Amino acid sequence: MIIKPVLLIRANGNEQDAKALAELGISAVIDPFLEITTNPDPSNALNLYSFAQEARLETWVIATSLNGIDSWAQTIGESKLRSVFKANKNLRFAAIGAGTRARLHELGAEAVVIPPLQSAQSLLEVLGTRSPARAIIPVGNLTLNTLSSGLEKLGWEIIVGEVYQNSIVERRPTSVVGIEAGDFGVIILRSPSAVRALLHFVPKSHFSSKALVPLICGGRTTAAELEIHSLTPAEISDLSDSKSLARLALKTLQKKE
Repeated sequence: MIIKPVLLIRANGNEQDAKALAELGISAVIDPFLEITTNPDPSNALNLYSFAQEARLETWVIATSLNGIDSWAQTIGESKLRSVFKANKNLRFAAIGAGTRARLHELGAEAVVIPPLQSAQSLLEVLGTRSPARAIIPVGNLTLNTLSSGLEKLGWEIIVGEVYQNSIVERRPTSVVGIEAGDFGVIILRSPSAVRALLHFVPKSHFSSKALVPLICGGRTTAAELEIHSLTPAEISDLSDSKSLARLALKTLQKKE
């Protein structure tokens, strides 16, 4: 049986997905349709840093993505951010998943709360059981406000800062030709912005038939974006970690072959 490669199109972090696929004997092609850049205006990152540094009451630092926490650290300086995370005992930490939790640990955070499912809604449900406090959230220009608006309705004080920008690449990705030629067995989509980027370069009619390349979504929010465009995902992973997505890719490929 010949298994076609899986296409990975997110801006970064594709190597971990490729590794998980390789462990199952599946090859991957990495070709980002998106790019992440640090916000050239440092004022938002500096503002978040000031709130973390000067926290006198319980204040939560919430990492909703690796891009957010990485861009914040890049702007402020990793050592400065780590120093504050370690020194200020009024800080509490939460992350949307295991990857962001690990990054917060690297930056000096000790206990980090994560939800059972890797989604903003799941994290909101977990934090909603806590007493209202202040929350510092580094975000991107396309980050949904599910968490921030939800916490605000529960009485939290929300400090949001746009520390990175997410945009569709200007050049036409080389893999577009391969998609149209049927060279890929599956495309993994990990965010609503990835859905929009894919459909920016490839007409949605190409994905409207089961005979064509199946789309696997990491998370319900991503699947909802696909459905807005009248497309149905082949599979949806609520966990969104690399190994779960790799297993779904194998299942889809075996079914297709």
